[in-house]
Amino acid sequence: MDKNDTLILCCASVRRHLDAAQRKLGTDFPVQELAWENHKEPAVMHETLLRTMAELPESITTVLSCVCSCGGVWEGVTLPCRVVLPKMDDCVTMMLQTDDTLRSDAKQEGHIYFRDCDRGEHSVAAFKDEICRRYGMEIGTSIFGGFMEGYHHADMIDTGVYDCYAEDFVAEMQQCADLIRCDLDYVTGSNRVLENLVAGQWKTQFLVLGVESMEMQPSFLTDTHLCRGFSMRFRVSLCMPAETDMAAVYTAFHSEVLEGMLTAGAEMQEIRSGTPAEIRQLRRMVLHGTFSLSGVLKTTREEISAQ
Repeated sequence: MDKNDTLILCCASVRRHLDAAQRKLGTDFPVQELAWENHKEPAVMHETLLRTMAELPESITTVLSCVCSCGGVWEGVTLPCRVVLPKMDDCVTMMLQTDDTLRSDAKQEGHIYFRDCDRGEHSVAAFKDEICRRYGMEIGTSIFGGFMEGYHHADMIDTGVYDCYAEDFVAEMQQCADLIRCDLDYVTGSNRVLENLVAGQWKTQFLVLGVESMEMQPSFLTDTHLCRGFSMRFRVSLCMPAETDMAAVYTAFHSEVLEGMLTAGAEMQEIRSGTPAEIRQLRRMVLHGTFSLSGVLKTTREEISAQ
């Protein structure tokens, strides 16, 4: 994994934290930043992911995603390469992780969380203003109250990446907390998940989908081609509605995945059901099949000369 074959997908809401993780770990992977509008609307994020993955350059073999499941935004997205994403429901949970254990949802019921990105036009106060402009002050205030009535605490997440004790930040967050009649306090967080993501430490907190590993052999020339042997190990995952019986999932995997893989020359290595954490995150029944494939890549001399 290097900067020539790896791309990071990053929502604008966590870009500062990603940059801090790359500085700390000494990595320099290119980043494709997804606009803030994607963060606010899961349907928009889903369409953006569909388009982004379809348009990936052929040179990209690994995508490191700072985008969590976030309301099912990865559902139905075709993965043309290995994709690594946090096993977490959203970026707030990602910021609340303080070690390498897995908590798929680390938020407390009744708590709303504030971060460095929740300011200005992206703040709770701006959200209320937008609703009131759209529906009028009286109706808008009532709608806003309905959205916020379940919260009784507002917590500023101290990740160590930004100054959550700065007077201007605290003052703005206090204004937001007052609007929803919440006590304002701090909660300890960290940037641990994004640091693990860029460092390749994916054992417990991440889903690794698609190609898991690939080895290339030294190239050699024939009279007509440049040849290079390869061997790869990859995973194919089948997701079905949560209410589907697991026996039906296995039957579908056999007919929709396994037969095609064997016909293509791949060998079956392992098959397993998704973990409870994966099923909760994806909101689907999941079955993973791991396959291996080896062969020789051939490029004609004419194609080499054209390059």
